[in-house]
Amino acid sequence: MARDRVLRSQPAMSPFASTGAAAGTRGRRPLRFGPAVVGDRHGPEEGVTAMAGYDFEVDLPVVATAAEQMADTVETFRAKDVKHLLPSRQAVGHDVLWDATQEFRARWEIGANNLCRDTSELAGRLARVAMSYAELDREGAERIAGAGSAVKAWAAGQA
Repeated sequence: MARDRVLRSQPAMSPFASTGAAAGTRGRRPLRFGPAVVGDRHGPEEGVTAMAGYDFEVDLPVVATAAEQMADTVETFRAKDVKHLLPSRQAVGHDVLWDATQEFRARWEIGANNLCRDTSELAGRLARVAMSYAELDREGAERIAGAGSAVKAWAAGQA
């Protein structure tokens, strides 16, 4: 399967370049990293072998949206306390069952608080990842623009 692979060139992509109604990308191209997209060929004599699995892409709007939605979910969950989801002492009506319900509530609350803390941390990290990739893309675009200007200046000097 990964025996013979050949590089196919890909156009430079901005994470914010419109692609129309592409499914799952909300009309935006993902940010791509790696040497190129790798495709299968029939034999080693027909192409160049590439490292499989080196190419990957980041869809910045999806990462940013995931971070935002995770943070919103944590805030929604924190607004509702676990004790409001369980029946009252009168509704339970039995002391042993009430004690078991309170033990369950305490454990559930510990787990829910841990889950909220971890999810909040993950949301913050995802937001920082999205910002880092956006900055990387901006810097790359600036460097490419600078290189283009240098080539144009060199070409003008050769004429």
